[in-house]
Amino acid sequence: SINALGGLIEVARAELTPEKMLLIYRLGREYAEVSYSDIEALERLGIDYSMVEAIMLNEVFAPDGKPVEKSLSKMDVAVANGEILLTTEREKGMQYTFHVEQSSGSLQLTRGNYDNKLSVDCNYSDFSTLGTRLFPRQIRFSVANYKLDFKLSSPKADSFKLNGTTDLSSYKKVDISTLLNGIKF
Repeated sequence: SINALGGLIEVARAELTPEKMLLIYRLGREYAEVSYSDIEALERLGIDYSMVEAIMLNEVFAPDGKPVEKSLSKMDVAVANGEILLTTEREKGMQYTFHVEQSSGSLQLTRGNYDNKLSVDCNYSDFSTLGTRLFPRQIRFSVANYKLDFKLSSPKADSFKLNGTTDLSSYKKVDISTLLNGIKF
């Protein structure tokens, strides 16, 4: 969600489902639907909904799409500076390292390294209890000099999910480039 006026107005939002991403420009009353396979960079890197969901839900994942429990034996494990480091095998040019705090078991950082050229970091901080586990209230994505911060004000275990719920009956469907070019702040 992108907000303006100190959080009083929601300008835009993204909703994720297993089939697609829904990008909604509330002020312009427009939306665009995009499947993961339509985004060339995601397709090339093998990134799908399950990976995006794992990253947003602060979970370790297997880039090959297999259950994590079956992939752990293929990960390199190291312990350093109070962290457990889990590093995946390189697949499709991608390799991930998960930094798990040893004392709490909480995932602090997911680092994706793509062909040894590009590093993408997802830092988790400001942990609070969500249900029976610690959950980050702040998530920062960093790629090169770009940063994107997500801040969750009051996540609730019984209602936290990624699947979209916005009623789009009063919105106009447009293509993604029209939507992105039309967003004004």
